[in-house]
Amino acid sequence: MAFCVASLMGVDAPGSFVEEAIDRRSVGRATIVGALALGGVYSAVAWAMGLAVGPSSVGEMAAADADLPFTILGRVAGWLVVVAGLTLLLGIGTSKLSFHSVIARYVFAMAREGVLPARLAGAEGGTRVSAPRGGSLTQTIIAGVVVTGFAVTGADPIGQMFTWLSTLGAMGLLSLLLAASLAALFSPHQVRGERAGVWEWLIAPMLGLIAGVAVLGLMVINVGSLLGAAPGSLVPLVLPTIIIAAAAIGGMWAKHLRRYRPEVYDGIGHGTPTPNAVPDPIHISI
Repeated sequence: MAFCVASLMGVDAPGSFVEEAIDRRSVGRATIVGALALGGVYSAVAWAMGLAVGPSSVGEMAAADADLPFTILGRVAGWLVVVAGLTLLLGIGTSKLSFHSVIARYVFAMAREGVLPARLAGAEGGTRVSAPRGGSLTQTIIAGVVVTGFAVTGADPIGQMFTWLSTLGAMGLLSLLLAASLAALFSPHQVRGERAGVWEWLIAPMLGLIAGVAVLGLMVINVGSLLGAAPGSLVPLVLPTIIIAAAAIGGMWAKHLRRYRPEVYDGIGHGTPTPNAVPDPIHISI
């Protein structure tokens, strides 16, 4: 379940490109289509795996053969293994580029609003567009430090780095979604607007809160199994501690801004300009 949640990380990515969208409704449609497409593909693949080896044997065979999907495809035709391998490589590259772009825009937006250092809001203009250079370099440096740290310690790239960081990402994503659902439930009227609906501001956040708490609780309880830690090991405590520490640091920084820089605190979330209000070189050329 944890890795299923991790597989859906990035479903919130369209919101990061709101300033580059034609209108805000297109962002909502893209998010819904993305969730349905990902869910459909993952469900079909899971069904196919169970159909190929038997539902009761999937777990045992996957534990014995790390390349089980390729093994199954090899039974049909050898060329399918090659196609699947190339698709996997392209998918990894695409996902890395997507995460990089989204994180760069998060950093850019927070720096523009004064939450992060203003220097990170720098954007380098090319011949047609401007890119969030500060956020991109920040993401590159952090990723380089993390990967180097795992490499220096000799950690297994799949068994440790990928598993640990995917689990951390899934838990962090769930925590953020829970925070967003809670914020929607208690948001003031001026935030909701005149056309606020019961579904958007009450029913959907409540359902998300209930389901999210249940899944996050199960993940925290079983985090030792996710990480493959030995009984009695303190390793399972590391991931929840990182998330709690990050939330505490963020809360303290927000409190600092509210007390000493109220203009910055009041402007959080209000720095998004009107999409396409000023024609950029791309629209002019079109």
